[in-house]
Amino acid sequence: MKQILYLCLLLSSINLFAQAHPILDELALFDVEGKVHIRATIKAGSSCLGMNILRAEDSLTFISIGQIAGICGSDAEPMKYSFIDENPLKNKTSFYKLQLGGFGETEVLSIRVIDVGQSGVVVIPNPVRDQTTIYFKNPLHEQHNLFIINSLGATILIEKTQEQVFQLDLKKLDAGVYFFVISDESSKKKAAGRIIKI
Repeated sequence: MKQILYLCLLLSSINLFAQAHPILDELALFDVEGKVHIRATIKAGSSCLGMNILRAEDSLTFISIGQIAGICGSDAEPMKYSFIDENPLKNKTSFYKLQLGGFGETEVLSIRVIDVGQSGVVVIPNPVRDQTTIYFKNPLHEQHNLFIINSLGATILIEKTQEQVFQLDLKKLDAGVYFFVISDESSKKKAAGRIIKI
């Protein structure tokens, strides 16, 4: 009985040590051309027995999407590791974490990979209650104008940006269907669509 109790105490102390051990210098996510790049740096003097890369749609139900096998880390210097999620979820938030063999799990990080598709524009969320974001292609960060048009054809809102998004607060608009047009500074139409306000 004493041996079983001793074994249980030993295993629980190893588990507590594994979860509290500061093994990472860095964990970061980047969207590069529609792929999620995961970068992790293990501190000098720390190591783990492989890494399991996990992804979830809901921050709770994680699935394995890849592994970095073998001993990771080094006694002498920090070691950098990377993994690319070639097929991330599009137009929704994805959650990522790493299982560090023998040292628990990392914090959970999230990222949203936007795919504007062939139309060149996507509205998230749509239908919208209060706030929405219009994503469009603007790789050179040129000035663009957004015109929101009601069902009678009247322009009711004009916004400008040099980014690839228009963030809109539509709380004051009545429920209904609204149309939008995005144009560059020379008034050339770049994208168009509709927003459903509920």
